[in-house]
Amino acid sequence: MGILDYRFTWSVMTWAVLAGPVIGLVSAGYIRLIGWVSHHRARGTRALFAPVIAFGILGVIVVRRRQRVRRAGQSEGHRHEWALTKGRPT
Repeated sequence: MGILDYRFTWSVMTWAVLAGPVIGLVSAGYIRLIGWVSHHRARGTRALFAPVIAFGILGVIVVRRRQRVRRAGQSEGHRHEWALTKGRPT
């Protein structure tokens, strides 16, 4: 049981050099966002109503977006239905 022998390739090294800093910056931003949310969280009575309001706003956004997408491509549902039934008439 020793150290595993991993092969070195320049494509993996290039990926690591390019993706590493980007992934690091995204993760640092995520940690800062978590800290900001923890500092500004709802307390007391507001904590009871904040999730209801937040999910209500989210629901309105989803419904409006879905309606906009549906208006933009009326035949989208037909293609989806065809894919689910594999072309067989229902």
